[in-house]
Amino acid sequence: MPLLHFRLLGGCEIRWDSVPRIKISIRKAQALLAYLAVQSGKTTSRETLANLLWSDRGDKQAYGSLRQTLTVLRKALEPVEPSPLIVEKDDIYLDLSAIDVDAFAFTQLHTNGNDLELETAAALYRGDLLEGFTLPDPVFDEWLEGARREYRQAGIRVLAQLLKLKTTKEAHEDAILCAQRLLNLDPLQESIHRDLMDLYVRVGQRNSALHQFELCRDLLERDLGVPPEAETEALADRIRQDRLENKSTPKAMETVLEDTKSPRYPDDPPDETPNETIVEGPPTDTLSRRPNQTNSSNGGAERAERRLAAIVSADVAGFSRLMNVDEAGTLASLRAHRAELIDPLIAEHGGRIVKTMGDGLLLEFPSVLAAVHCCVEVQDGMEVRNAGVVGD
Repeated sequence: MPLLHFRLLGGCEIRWDSVPRIKISIRKAQALLAYLAVQSGKTTSRETLANLLWSDRGDKQAYGSLRQTLTVLRKALEPVEPSPLIVEKDDIYLDLSAIDVDAFAFTQLHTNGNDLELETAAALYRGDLLEGFTLPDPVFDEWLEGARREYRQAGIRVLAQLLKLKTTKEAHEDAILCAQRLLNLDPLQESIHRDLMDLYVRVGQRNSALHQFELCRDLLERDLGVPPEAETEALADRIRQDRLENKSTPKAMETVLEDTKSPRYPDDPPDETPNETIVEGPPTDTLSRRPNQTNSSNGGAERAERRLAAIVSADVAGFSRLMNVDEAGTLASLRAHRAELIDPLIAEHGGRIVKTMGDGLLLEFPSVLAAVHCCVEVQDGMEVRNAGVVGD
């Protein structure tokens, strides 16, 4: 039987199997249907719904508004057969056998907690419940804030368990994604910053590890007025001194490192130094020094690696306009898009973030092909993610 699908974690998208998207133009009708979907089969009284959505009106007017909204929903759900909306004399609910709700599935999966179900639950938690959705009613807002808090805390628990699991299995790239998502949910988890620093080192990204330390230090100073813990400072010192062993470099990273070696040219030096050139004086930003090479203070010769790279400059279209409309929401969405889509794709294609500039990124890739593939996948992914955004 075709199902009515609800995607409520990270937005509000409603679609039927044969209809790409169910359009409901009235906000309170959207709120009513989303609330019933979160209840997932549980009955809700008319009195509860009237008070939830029309708390500022008298009983008679609130019940009348509820009846009108139910009529709007019935019309919007006309293509869906059989209709999952069940309206009885005193109670209203959605038929659980006719709906598929990500929030309900997330709760069921993370409660059971085996490895596969943890991964599925983490994939389902794409963001806050009804992220970006607002309604000018204090009772509904109170319910939504409490529900968001519960789902967020559950999402943090799921990702923390998954981070531990992936780290134990030495699946470092997956563990990095888990840590990034955890910090997106709660940026002040200093222990997760340390975990991420350590993971970056294990995949050979020492600069990213030190950048993570700087980010952690700045966040703690800005939001809490405290310095990093001694354990965090000590880890940063070990990374700077190259004393943290890279115990396990995944094959994928070895391939990326191999692909970034510079090509041979006809005038290259003999085979004993195929990837090096001699540079007189201090190094420039376009050359990468080997860890065991030091800068000569008297202008002496220095060996440096030569390689080709593709540089990409990217930013968010319409960012200034979105910031003027909803600054907090826009920043939260940008952080989520980066943690869940953009940064993972950059890493997957062997790229690295050279510099961040507000909504802009300066990226380096080992080849033009890798850069193009990454950019195309980011655009495709953003098209999918934006498809579920509810209009005003």
